[in-house]
Parts: sequence; C-alpha cells; structure tokens
Amino acid sequence: RGRCHERGATLPNDDGDSAEADSGSQNVFPAADRSLLLLLTKARQLIEQERYAEAVQCLGTILDSPEDAFFRPNRKSALYPGLKAEAQAMLGRLPRQGRELYELQYGAGARKLLTAAAAAGDAAGLAEVSRRFFHTSAGYEATLLLGLHYWNHGSPLAAALTLKRLRDLSPIAEQFEPALSMTLAACWLRAGSPEKAGAILDEVKQRFPQAVVRIGG
Repeated sequence: RGRCHERGATLPNDDGDSAEADSGSQNVFPAADRSLLLLLTKARQLIEQERYAEAVQCLGTILDSPEDAFFRPNRKSALYPGLKAEAQAMLGRLPRQGRELYELQYGAGARKLLTAAAAAGDAAGLAEVSRRFFHTSAGYEATLLLGLHYWNHGSPLAAALTLKRLRDLSPIAEQFEPALSMTLAACWLRAGSPEKAGAILDEVKQRFPQAVVRIGG
C-alpha cells in the first residue's frame, strides 16, 4: 500500500533511542512485529504532515493484522500499550477530515461485515467489526449492538465496558443518546457498581432535562 510498507528504516523512540528490544528481565512482553512498529511511526509522521489518506492506510494495516502485541513507546516508559489500541487511539484523534477519509476507505467493508453479523445474530462478528473498524459508522453501531448483546445475555459488566468505550471514544456518541447513557447506567447497576450508575444518571438529567424514558411500556 504505497508508502505504508516502507521497510528497513531504524525505528526511533520518543527519546531518540533505537527500538531494539531490552535484554534480560526487562524484555517481559512479546515483541511487536517490527514492520508494524514502522507503520505506526510512519503514520505519526504522515499525520503531522496532514497526509491523512496515507496515514489511515498505515493504521488500517495494523488493525487488519491477525495478532496484536505490546510495545514500549520509549525506554523511559513503564507502560506497554497494545499496538492496535494505539492505532485506534490515533484514528480517534484525527481531525474530521482524517476520520472522513478513514470512513471512505474502510466504511463500506465494515458495513458489509456488520450487516452479515447482525442478520446472523453473530456476536463474534460484531466484536470483529468493533475491534477492526471502531472509528467507522459501522464500527460504532457494531459496538452498540455488541453491548446490547452482552446485556441481553446476562453479562452486564461486559456490556458496561463495551458501551463505555462507545460513549467515551466515539465522536458521534451523541447520536445514540440518551438511550446509550441510560443503558450504560443500567449495566453498571446490574454489575454491582451503583455509584457509577448514579453518576451517569445525574449527568443524563443535566444534559437531557426534557428526556422521557419509557420502561416496560
């Protein structure tokens, strides 16, 4: 995919060190594939240059890879984020123009997978769309449907975590409100976290003072 598959460059860390794996006891996580690390670095550079179409290709390639791995952003960091989680976070931070280009490149494929998974009641298929294409309109819808699936099948904690991701990270989460927040509050309550449920309900009351919620008819 054009510039996204450049090989052989040295991967710099934020502090200028080379990205060779630490030796001995420090090397506790499986090393991420070096070509994917290069894609992540290249995507950062392309975003800085506002070359969003190429950047989303790089990030999409990372998300399409069959396996994930942890990586160390720099030698001073004690945190090892997941490679795919970082790619998703970078997509979420793109300006509107960049997100629209990502939708243009990946949205149709994500929509096709979502349609098939929803028609078959396939929770694993919904999870795949949510994981691979979260920052598309189909990805957001898949995440909502996945959360509702967990709720309806007696897994309120999984439902809460799934819906919280949608509420916190989707720039279009407002489209699903106030039902999204009300459902999330119910999930937290059923999961044994009434304080979290209460905080969400207080926020809903402030944000949607005229909202009417009908339960059981």
